[in-house]
Formats: sequence, structure tokens, C-alpha cells
Amino acid sequence: MPKRRQTVTHRGDTKPPTDLARFIELVNAERLYERELPDAHKTLYAAMDDPVNASVAPRVLWIQQCAEIASELRPETRAHLGSASNLEQFLERYELLSAAGKILQGIAKRRAPGSHGQSNELMVHDTRFPVDVPFTVPIAMVVNGDGLLAVKPENPLVASLVDVPADRIRSCAICGQVFWAPRANSECCSEKCRKTYNQRNSRENRRFRRRKRK
Repeated sequence: MPKRRQTVTHRGDTKPPTDLARFIELVNAERLYERELPDAHKTLYAAMDDPVNASVAPRVLWIQQCAEIASELRPETRAHLGSASNLEQFLERYELLSAAGKILQGIAKRRAPGSHGQSNELMVHDTRFPVDVPFTVPIAMVVNGDGLLAVKPENPLVASLVDVPADRIRSCAICGQVFWAPRANSECCSEKCRKTYNQRNSRENRRFRRRKRK
């Protein structure tokens, strides 16, 4: 059972757990609130099926393809994923980041009109399906040092979300970025977006008053 993660308060504001803040940072760096990461495994299997690569050892080919995928990402994302030569770690972190984009966006959109905000079940958007689907986490099994079957150590993405207030993970009303709402009434991810949001509301209020006078 993961330890309960306490948010840190400062003058009325709340802050996300460090691991969650990192996932939010990476999701926004890659703009995963607008798009999805390429399907790494589909790319890798396509490379294996290409006759041009017939003489290349599968592991070497996968490392080459992962390095190529990483070259299209931002420096902070590449630093998080690590070297493609550490293939297992790279793929695990890549899949976690891909999942984080969908899951954090799914949580953030729960507050939007017409969303699943009234349900306790978290639904996420997946382009493979015509409707939103429940968020599920696969369980990885390992054989521990005593030769016994055990569950692999906790998923860092899931661990970063456990006991976190869902309503604090939001989508910016202006730019769409996923952000942690420091206050209950926070609607924007930054001061710049907040000013734009206030200006739009002010213009809308003026138009409403003019229509009402007419």
C-alpha cells in the first residue's frame, strides 16, 4: 500500500507531489494535451518487418529506432527517458510518459461540461476507440529473490497519483496545458493565461451588459 502523499501548502496555495509535478512538466513539454506520442512498439515492429533491416540484430535495431524516436523529443524528455542503449528502461519510461499524457488529460477534462465529472470512474481518451474508456493499469509479475511470484514494484505514474485530489489536476482555460491548481478557483496555468482569461471575461461581461440594455 503506497504511503499517503501530502500536498505542501504555502500561503493558501497547494503544490503537487514531486513525481506528479515531473510528469505534468513532461506532458506539457511534449504538448501531450494536444497529441499523443508515437506508438513506439508499432514503429519498432515495422522496422523489423522492413527487408532493409534483415541483417541487423533485433536488439541493435530497436536501440537504433528508439534513439531516432528520442531525437524528435525535447531535451528534458530525452533526459528523463535516458539512453536508448538501456532499452528496457527507455521503453518502460516511454510507455509511462505516453500513458501520463492520456491519464492526466483525462483527469483534467473531468471538470469540463459534458465530461465524466459525475462519475467516480476515471475515463480517458484513446484514439483506438470511438468512446472514452476506463483507465486500467496492467500488473507486471516477477519472480522475487525467494523464487516466489510477486507483483513488480509500483508503477511510478500510478504511485504519483494515489491520494492526490483529482480536482487539482486541470486543463488551462486558455492554452489547454495540464496544470496543478494551487487554489480551488484556479482556472489558468500561468499569470499570462490568467490575464488573457480575465480580459476575455471582461469583454464578454461588457457585451452581455450592452445586449441587456438593448
